[in-house]
Amino acid sequence: MDGLKLAWDIGTRSIEVESDNSTAVRTLKSPPLPSDSTIIRRIPQLLSLQWSVKFTFINRGKNALADALAKFGRSMELGLTVLEQPLTEVQELLDKDIDFRSAS
Repeated sequence: MDGLKLAWDIGTRSIEVESDNSTAVRTLKSPPLPSDSTIIRRIPQLLSLQWSVKFTFINRGKNALADALAKFGRSMELGLTVLEQPLTEVQELLDKDIDFRSAS
């Protein structure tokens, strides 16, 4: 949720969130249930703003970028970390992803 709020606050008006967790994607695409956590119940408020947010399941094997970010995150203290520039490894994966998508 922090990432969605940050994206809105910096002016992003179209975002695609990819996850290799199909349960999370399904949960985020569905109306919240009273038994859901507070964070899950608050996400529809963010989604109702004037922007486009798309949640997509992506196969874990094709999600090297998320894996690299998760490894980086494990080396950080708890809390939100905002990177002004992508890490070198992340930039390389982004470039490969762009090349792969443009070739498709």
